[in-house]
Amino acid sequence: MGPHRLVSDIARKALEPLGIIPRGGKPPTPSRPYRPRDPLKSLLRHVTEREIERVYDLWDRFEGLLGPWKIRYQQTAERFLACGILSKGFSMFRCQDCGHTLKVAFSCKTRLCPSCVRKRMTQWSEWLGADVLLDIPHRHWVFTIPRELRRHFVEKRWLLNKLSSNASRILMRQMAVRCPEAYCMGGVIAVVQTAGDGLSFNPHVHIIATTYCLGPSGRLHRVPYIPYVKLSRIWKTSVLSLLKNMKCLTQAETDAIWARYLKGFNLNGEIKDTTKDREASRRLAEYLLRPPMAESRMIGYDKKEGKVYFHARGAKNWKTGRRARIVGRMDSAEFVARLLAQTPPKGQKLVNYYGLYSNKVRGMWKKAGYKMLKLLKRQRRERVGSGWRSQLWRVFEVDPLICPRCGVELTLMELVFPAVSSLLAQPP
Repeated sequence: MGPHRLVSDIARKALEPLGIIPRGGKPPTPSRPYRPRDPLKSLLRHVTEREIERVYDLWDRFEGLLGPWKIRYQQTAERFLACGILSKGFSMFRCQDCGHTLKVAFSCKTRLCPSCVRKRMTQWSEWLGADVLLDIPHRHWVFTIPRELRRHFVEKRWLLNKLSSNASRILMRQMAVRCPEAYCMGGVIAVVQTAGDGLSFNPHVHIIATTYCLGPSGRLHRVPYIPYVKLSRIWKTSVLSLLKNMKCLTQAETDAIWARYLKGFNLNGEIKDTTKDREASRRLAEYLLRPPMAESRMIGYDKKEGKVYFHARGAKNWKTGRRARIVGRMDSAEFVARLLAQTPPKGQKLVNYYGLYSNKVRGMWKKAGYKMLKLLKRQRRERVGSGWRSQLWRVFEVDPLICPRCGVELTLMELVFPAVSSLLAQPP
């Protein structure tokens, strides 16, 4: 038995229980051993590490734009700078046959790190495609608010949850009243994002909504066209009422904004429904959880001038409907400050499920053995593994826990933390 056949058989036995490959299938032969990423080559990390001290000293300059300094900003920066660094802790794996060792550094799991956000995006999109999204068309909606109202959400981040709830309730109500049957219900997944183009604080709500509603009789009804002007005005009324009730706006300020936006607040709904294809749903879900600044958008960093260069979107071409790609330039300290300001408070839920996708309804279906799902022609999809090992196999076709020398599965030996072990002084 050759080494390639040995690796393939061991990989099959190890990866089949995780759901990475179908049972009985033959995984592709890994073409190279696993090599962990080098976080020190990240331009985003380099800028953050070099400018974080300046951000601490200059935050008074950014307070009017980004709000007061929060301790979570410092904690997020420290965790991000420690992500992937062996000296900050790692897991040690060892081959029982040849003694080969593998050290895997701990990750930060912050919303600032593109690598950790990428993993969260993949896991969430796979879970949505396998267990949540129904086999019916969906539509992507975006609800935004004017620039002069965004400062209230900087100071009171908990208002973002109410903003998401109001947008979802308005959309579900407009879907239900247009169906021929009373008490119809659609499915809505709402995701709150705060990062706009150029890292500006721009709170808005992305919604994945079904284009069909389920009636009490078990019939599906396609939702007719929803007029944008009417929905925009209802959205404006909801946002202004929310801010007025929370005493963020006075009556005079509310009247002034009401008169300024007579047509309502801006929103966008895709004219073409997304297909039932799982890959299309996965791409849409990944887009909703994208990081504030992806590593691929970073262009350069000028240390002497203190400037950061990155890809940004320019003006929209109304003929093609696309935005031009331009090069943005920003002061490096302001760049890091805007990046940290996107960090949500600990425990804040930015993804919410309503209607057919709510936890209550899905729990009822699961308890009933998915009998109700037959009405929606739901097809149970094979669950794909969502762990670190399965993600690497699916993307790079590399199993990190297979010994590159003898093909035996590595065993976890120890979790090493900085304050309790001297192994950190050893080379990787």
